[in-house]
Formats: sequence, structure tokens, C-alpha cells
Amino acid sequence: MGGSESVSRHVLQLLDPLAIQFGENLVSAFAIVWERRDRTEAKKSIHWFPLPEPNIQQQQILDVACAIRSLQCDVILGVVKRVILQPNDFPLPSSNKRRKPFQESLLDFTLRFLQRQTSSAVRDAWPNLLSLVRECLALGPVVAPTNPSISGSISEYARRAAGSSDKKDQKDLQDICVKCIEACNAIVDCSLEHGGWLARRAPSVIPGPHQRLATTRLEETGSSNTSMLPQANNPNFIHSLHALNVLAQVLANLLDVIYGSEEKDKIVPVLTPVMTNVTPYLKNHSANNAPSYKAAVRLLSSVSGYQQTRRAWKREAFELLMDNDFFRMPLDCAIEWGNVVDHLMTHDATTFKELMVRIGLTRNAATGPSLNIFSNKEQELEQRAMLLKRLAFVIFSSDTNQYQRHLPEIQERLSESLKLHQVPAVQAQVFLCFRVLLLRVSPNNLQSLWPSIVTELVQVLSQLEQQLTLHSFENDSLRNSDFDNPTATSSGGGILFSGQTNISSVYSQEKWMAMYLSACKLLDLILCLQPTQLCHFKLFRWSFVGEPGENEDGSTHNSTTNEREFVPHCVRIKRLLARK
Repeated sequence: MGGSESVSRHVLQLLDPLAIQFGENLVSAFAIVWERRDRTEAKKSIHWFPLPEPNIQQQQILDVACAIRSLQCDVILGVVKRVILQPNDFPLPSSNKRRKPFQESLLDFTLRFLQRQTSSAVRDAWPNLLSLVRECLALGPVVAPTNPSISGSISEYARRAAGSSDKKDQKDLQDICVKCIEACNAIVDCSLEHGGWLARRAPSVIPGPHQRLATTRLEETGSSNTSMLPQANNPNFIHSLHALNVLAQVLANLLDVIYGSEEKDKIVPVLTPVMTNVTPYLKNHSANNAPSYKAAVRLLSSVSGYQQTRRAWKREAFELLMDNDFFRMPLDCAIEWGNVVDHLMTHDATTFKELMVRIGLTRNAATGPSLNIFSNKEQELEQRAMLLKRLAFVIFSSDTNQYQRHLPEIQERLSESLKLHQVPAVQAQVFLCFRVLLLRVSPNNLQSLWPSIVTELVQVLSQLEQQLTLHSFENDSLRNSDFDNPTATSSGGGILFSGQTNISSVYSQEKWMAMYLSACKLLDLILCLQPTQLCHFKLFRWSFVGEPGENEDGSTHNSTTNEREFVPHCVRIKRLLARK
């Protein structure tokens, strides 16, 4: 180690005077070596991180660059500017295809170098940084893909120099930040297809590469010919994805830093065009748009955390929440959407009331979308079920007891939904709402809810037991007719509608099984919660699972007979399933 450290010191002593005379060549060499990173690592991080963390070799390059005393922060920025503006004077790659990755690597190296510097050094280098960014933005499409790195550099300076007393520097910072945001937004817009002035249709996302489909087809055919991979319809896919990720990472905090408390009203005009281009990505739920969708959700989540940005995203977020395909999203996006919905409902007390009106859970539901005379009964019931699911998601995204004062109204509308006994899709979502309320409302406030919970659980478990009893156990699988139309063979327990059309005939067996599963999940949650949280359920626990001292067959240890006056519901269902 001592020998290598001695060699490093000697090398740095040689590089130090040479860096002054050959700074451009040295920085170009740093960028060329920086570009040769592990491609596999880059591919893994490309969907989420437009600027991957430096690997070991890149960190060593940074160590060498930071150790050269003559290459101060402002000197590096000036050298980078000259290399980009006068590429013919330095040893850059000759072809344009190689030149663009080199420029990306050069600005990526510059950003990482800035992150290694002290705050005072970064502030002192502001004139050179401002000049570099202006020149890069002036080049337009030549360095368009590198705009994320430029935005990252500006964000790094804004974070270090927050609260600067120099009004001119602050004004220059605001102007250049807005230009960087507009440049990134222009890259985002490159992957959007706008209808002409005659069509007047909403912008749509140009399809990107079908990577998953291509990989699956190659695995099925056993071929290794990469020429079979379908080409990307959108050549700007990667660049727009990078821009979305950078905006998600720096936009919200950058706007909050550069505009003081007296200038927050300037944020909305800057943010509105960005949200206009981001919304089409949020509306596209296709598999090949998943990376861009994740980045767009992260962007919306970060922006929604600031009250002053609300006017720029409220309407779009609410419409996306009410979209039919809202729940078609990657699982990790649900957490980000939970933050968005929480901010949407919390920052304005009237938004939740507006949601209640939209989903038809208030007395003003006559104006809601559920009474569309052109839709059939099945579609209306499916829409009602999905709206109940949105209500459950909103409550689940909130804090404990946040909607306590709305609980009587919510309970009343859930009771109205439960009157549709033979609509399993609606009943399943009501059970989901019950589960969410148990988690988001304190036990003392749920006293009035327990009669409905217990009654519905008993009714559904009894119906399931009846179906299993009437089923012919010689068959290996349940007959579709038994579950598609439970009323055909049942007459008790309020299962039949009196004098009404049998609506359940339009639902498949999967609807009923999903409803039974939802009821079992509710019972499972109740049994998993601590008894101190469910004081009102202690009286009814024995009717579902029996007492702790009972055997699995429903008999007590001290019982001398094999029969009891009452056998718990779950025990009876277990016996029927064991027979099958």
C-alpha cells in the first residue's frame, strides 16, 4: 500500500502542472474513460435512474480529478464548456453516434465532480456554471439528450446556494432553472403524438420497445437471434424516460428552493406545461409504457407534496383517480399514488366531498355518472363496485381517523350497496371498505359498524355453506351453474329477490368466488387484530371460529357427546371442504 500511495503521489505531482497546459485533453480523457462503464449495470438502472451511481472505476476517476489541485471547480467547468463548444480542437470521437454518448459522459462526469466539491467552491464557480448551461441549452438538439445532466448540475448548485443574498444571482438562477425545466419538458414531449388542429384529440404516448414480449417470444422459440427483436417505434423513448426521471428527482425541490416565500405564485405557470405532458404517460397503462408510467407517478408524487403546486395538478390527478383503468398499475406505484391521493384530499377539505358526489355515495348522486341511461345494468353495477374500491383506496391512503366525521355518511352508503344481495362484485368491495375502516378508524368510533359487519359475514358464510351442501361431491370441481346462479336452488337467508329480476345470472363463477374470498379476508383481518382493538367482536368470535379450548371438529375437551347445539361457521365449512 505504501508503494502504491507513493506512486499515486508522484503521478499527481506530474499531472498537476500538465493539467494547466493540457486541461482540455485531460478532461476529455476523463470523459472517454468514464463512458466505459458496465453496460449491464446501466441497463438495470436505466428505467429508474437516468444518472446511475458511479461504479468503482468512475469513483477512482473522480478521486484523481479531485486530487489535482490545479483543476478547481471553476476551472473544470470552463474546460468542459470549451470542449463542448469547440469539439474539433480536441480528441473527441469522430462520428456523431459516438459524439453524443461522449457529451453525455462529459456532463455526467461534471455533475459527479460538482457533488464532490464543497459548498463554497460550488458557489464560487457559479459564473462558469451559468455560462456552461446557457451554451449547452443554446446548442439545442445537439446536446438534447444531455439535458438531464445539466438539470442535475443546476439542481446541485441550487441546493448548495439556497438563500443567496445576491438578487442578481438569484434571478439568473431562476431564469436558467426555468429554461432547464422547459428543455427537459421538450424531451418529454418528443415521445407524445399530438393530434392536428382538425382532430383536436388528447396527446398520446408513442409506443416504445416491447422488451418483455420480445424476450418471452425468444424464450418460447429457443432462438438467440437478436434480429428477431421488434424495433422500437419511438426512437426518443430512452431520452424521454431519462427526462421524466430527472424531473421526478429534482423538479419539486428545485422550484421550492429557487422561489422564496413571496414568489410561490410563480411556480404554477412553470409547472402547468410539465403536467400537461406528463398526464398522457399516466393515462397509458400498457406494459411497454410501464417505465415511463413509474417515472411519471414519481414526478406527480413529488410535486403533490407542496401545497403551492396544487392548482397545477389537482384536476388531472382527480380525473386519473376516476379513470376506469386507474388500478391497472405496477404494485410499487400504488405507494406513490397513495401519497398523491392523500395530498389531494388533505390539502383541500372540499375534495373528499367532491369525490363522494362523483362516486354517487351522497344524496346528490343523481347527478353522478352511475345513472347513465345508455349503459346496461351490469355496467352500472361494475362501475359502482369500482367506485367503492376507489373510496377504500382513498381512506387507506389517509391517516387514522382522518375521515371520522364522514363515517356516518360512508356507513349509510355502504348499507345501501349491501341491499344488492345478489351483486357479488359490489359486496366484495364493501367487504374491502370494511377492512380499510378497521385499519384507519379507531375502535371506539366503529361501534355502529359492527352489526353490519357481523350480519354480512354470517349471511355470506351461510350462503357459501349452503352452496357446498347442495353441491354434488362426486364431481372434482364445482359446477358453474351452482355458483353462477345461487338463487336457483336457494330460498332462505334473504338470498332471493322478491318480485325482482335475477341480476346475478349475468355474473360468472369467478365473481362469486371473489366475493367469498373478500369475506374470508375480512374475517382473517378481524382475527389477526389484537382483541383490545376489537372489543365489540368478542361477543361474536365464538360463532365464527369457536372458543380457544375447542377441537377442530367443534367439540370441547370436556364434552362427552359428538353433537353440539351450535357449530361455528368456519368449522362447518371446513367439514364440507374436507368431504369434498
